[in-house]
Amino acid sequence: MPRYTYPLQWRQTWLRRNELDIIQRIAWRARAAFVTAHLERQKDQGRLAILVAHHLGIDAARCRVEPTAQWLRGSFNQCVAVGVDSAVTAATSSRVLVRVPMAHRLAGMVDVKMRCEVATYIWMQENCPDIPIPRLYGFGFPDGRHFTHASLLPWYRRWPRCLWRRICAWLGRPIPSYYVEKAWVHDFPAGYLVLEFTNRGSPLAKSWFSPPVDPAKRQNLLRGISRLMLCLARVPSDRIGSFTSDPGSGTISLANRPLTSCVVCIENDGSPRVIDAGQTYETVDPYVADFPTLHDNRFSAQRNAVTGREDCHYQMAVQAILGITSGHYLDRAWRRGPFCMQFTDLHQGSIMSFMVALQEEESKGSSHLSMPMEQSIASRATWFFHSLDSINAMYNIFDAKALSSCQRTSRR
Repeated sequence: MPRYTYPLQWRQTWLRRNELDIIQRIAWRARAAFVTAHLERQKDQGRLAILVAHHLGIDAARCRVEPTAQWLRGSFNQCVAVGVDSAVTAATSSRVLVRVPMAHRLAGMVDVKMRCEVATYIWMQENCPDIPIPRLYGFGFPDGRHFTHASLLPWYRRWPRCLWRRICAWLGRPIPSYYVEKAWVHDFPAGYLVLEFTNRGSPLAKSWFSPPVDPAKRQNLLRGISRLMLCLARVPSDRIGSFTSDPGSGTISLANRPLTSCVVCIENDGSPRVIDAGQTYETVDPYVADFPTLHDNRFSAQRNAVTGREDCHYQMAVQAILGITSGHYLDRAWRRGPFCMQFTDLHQGSIMSFMVALQEEESKGSSHLSMPMEQSIASRATWFFHSLDSINAMYNIFDAKALSSCQRTSRR
């Protein structure tokens, strides 16, 4: 096992003043290296190429696992790049990604996370085909079951699934997805997704602030985001939660708790669970009420949550105010929805231009999002909800944005 030392910026004064659990993060680095080493062994044994070939329905010799230096690693996933001979089928690309979750970052929720991701892909394929997302060719769960899209299967396996989908639709039953279980003789001791490799363009974060900024291109971007949001809003939901898949029946349902990155990170840091598995919300109020408790548990469980007495008092005050002022930001007219799938991380510097673009795109269809969004911006409820769904920025966001609106209201 390689030795890991503190990076230079984590030493001395910085270590004492930072709220991160540095010891835990050093351990994460070692575990991430272990995951990479495990996948390298799978590559050397030829199992990664065989796995991709299994889902694409081709010979393993036509799949080439690329060098480790070209693999991608995020906070929660390790992605292995695999080259595929061109013209295999019309439904496959020349490169795919095998995305494997990092078990040490998911606090025993690998299976839950994978069911949620798979169900979300399926839901968007079925309900929002106009939204371009990477194609999901197949996936496997940690329990050893593997599933492949019906378009990559022989006709005698594809037609029964299509017929069964029609029968379920006629009978008014939940319609199974196009992903069919496909047994695999080899053992791959981890869950995974086999996805289309998308390498067109560059991440928006790299170009958003790079001068010169073309106003026309930025406006096109905002219009595009507006169309995506309105497309998602065309299929409203009656509750707050996340999608989950049932491998047995092949169906998906909105039956899992809201699985946001904030919740996963806080629980992975050792905080007790507040929102139980399978818990969904029919109204906004109880969902919002659970978040202050979640942050209270995080504050109590985090070993270095404060840097001193004053910092402790400040954080406790902000968390108390978050719970007290929730009624100020909740609009009773929208407490029961309708709810819709949503994107996050729209930058506040362009929020007004985005709202204009959203209204223009909204006038072309039947979805209506701009009015509640404008009301949320005007009341600064947007910042309140961002405070709840943030791990380390909630204090600055609430102090600079949300609290000022409460102060103005109290003066009146």
